[in-house]
Amino acid sequence: MDYVNLIIGQDGQLTAAQMCVRSAIMFFVLLVLMRVGGSRIYSKKSAFDTIIMITLGAIVARGIVGSSPFFSTMWVAITLIVIHRLLGWLSIKSRSFEKLIKGNHRPLFSDGRLIEKNLMKSSLSEEDIFESLRLETKENSFENVKEAFSESNGRISFILKKRT
Repeated sequence: MDYVNLIIGQDGQLTAAQMCVRSAIMFFVLLVLMRVGGSRIYSKKSAFDTIIMITLGAIVARGIVGSSPFFSTMWVAITLIVIHRLLGWLSIKSRSFEKLIKGNHRPLFSDGRLIEKNLMKSSLSEEDIFESLRLETKENSFENVKEAFSESNGRISFILKKRT
C-alpha cells in the first residue's frame, strides 16, 4: 500500500506529479465507464443525462485534486454509471417511468398558430421560438411549418409541411 501512496499520494497532500497520475488513471477509468454507460450519457443531453455528467465531473475532480479519497471517488463514479444504466433500462421497460425520469415533448405550434399555454409552461417567448425557427430551418416564418415541439432535451424541433 505504501507504493500506491507514493504514486497517487495521500489526500490533501499531493504533488503536481501525483495529481497528474491521478488524472491519467481517472481518465482511463472514465473512458471505460463512458463505454459501459453507453453513448446516451454524452449524446442525448437530456436533464437525466446532464445531471449524471455534472455530478460525475464534480466527484471525479475531488478525487483528482485530493479533497476526497481517490478510490472512493472511483467507486462513486462507477455507482453513478450503474444507476444511470439501470434507470435507462427501466425507462425502456416503462413509458410512464421514462416520462417521469426524462420528461416529455410539448407541442408549441400546430394548426397554423402558436400554443401560448405551452410556451408559458416551457418558459419560452415568441422570440425564442422564432430564433429556433431561424436556426433550425433557415426560415423566417411559420409558413412552411406544420408543427413545432419543445423536446425533453430542451431543443425545439420543427416538422415541415410536405412540399408538393
